[in-house]
Amino acid sequence: MDSEKINRLIAENNLEKALAYIDEWLSNHSKDDKAYYLKGLVFWKQGNWKLTIENYLKAIEINPNSPAKQAYEMVMNIINFPIPIYTIRNHGLKNQNKQGPIYQHLQTL
Repeated sequence: MDSEKINRLIAENNLEKALAYIDEWLSNHSKDDKAYYLKGLVFWKQGNWKLTIENYLKAIEINPNSPAKQAYEMVMNIINFPIPIYTIRNHGLKNQNKQGPIYQHLQTL
């Protein structure tokens, strides 16, 4: 697998082409943790958190020392970060700490 080519495609935001290249590679190299890591990165850039996490976990399953481990931890920290939500009550703002909307969305999947 040409990781440099895939990284370049991702950097250029040519995500569909990068994904096609990764999928083609994985069809014959299903135990390549780096490919799953890169696939997760593509999904991250597309905003598909669910598939990002699935691919990072697959990479970690294959290789517990994969760079996907750190990426997965980063994603989970972002998802679990409490985001202050402001609501208007009695013509004022009240800060309410709640779990982030991304975390709430993932709970429904």
